[in-house]
Amino acid sequence: GLNYEKFAYPNTAHVGLTSDARYFSSMPSRKYHWRGLKVKVPANCVDAQGKYDGRYRTTGPGTTGGVWDGTFHATKVWCNNPAWCYYDIVESRRYGAGNWLAGTVDKWGLYEIAKYCDELVPTGVSTDVYTRVTTSSVAQDGSLNPAVSTVISGLEPRFTLNCVLNTAEQAARMLGTLTSVFRAMTYWDGSTTTLTQDRPSSPVQLYTNANVEGGVFDWQGSSRGARHTVCIVQWNDITEGGKPRYERVQDSEGIQR
Repeated sequence: GLNYEKFAYPNTAHVGLTSDARYFSSMPSRKYHWRGLKVKVPANCVDAQGKYDGRYRTTGPGTTGGVWDGTFHATKVWCNNPAWCYYDIVESRRYGAGNWLAGTVDKWGLYEIAKYCDELVPTGVSTDVYTRVTTSSVAQDGSLNPAVSTVISGLEPRFTLNCVLNTAEQAARMLGTLTSVFRAMTYWDGSTTTLTQDRPSSPVQLYTNANVEGGVFDWQGSSRGARHTVCIVQWNDITEGGKPRYERVQDSEGIQR
């Protein structure tokens, strides 16, 4: 028979199930679709339903053209923007690096990184994977009116983070792993925890005739034979229960050369 006992599982998502051993020779595999931890996000990134929407920052209450006043939403929300997941790890004193780094993160620079992560890019497929629910889509009673919802076909945020952190790791290594998700690096500049991201930006150095001596430029670079032209990308397909998929990406021009 079953033994019913009361147990406490603090800070834990707990699932219990029973199955008939006559139908299974071993413990059956299980899959769950869950949202994980809620994190702090900017106040102008939350829509009328209290859900995170990175694009809402340009139309949300109290915002103008993406300007952020530095305040966070009153309550934590579910969010898979890796920048704000990183911020949560740095600030948390229970499971993150908050005992050493809380309050030191350059949140203004992180906000710009988060905007780049939220920009919509083509998915490469024609299915609708991202549906935006506008303010006009919600009736006064809170119900959803699909007739005025905006469906954006074949687009998704540039970077998202959906993972489980289930092992202890050195803080520096863990933060480095998280920042690699959105092509960034984290470092300590003496007073703040700062991030730098590899994204399009304006030139940081201009060269004029005054910088040239003798009228000769010295060009340097790697040999063509040492440049990779093909890579195999592994990714988890959420439409197939999170199963790993592989995609071949190649530089056709480089292969021809």
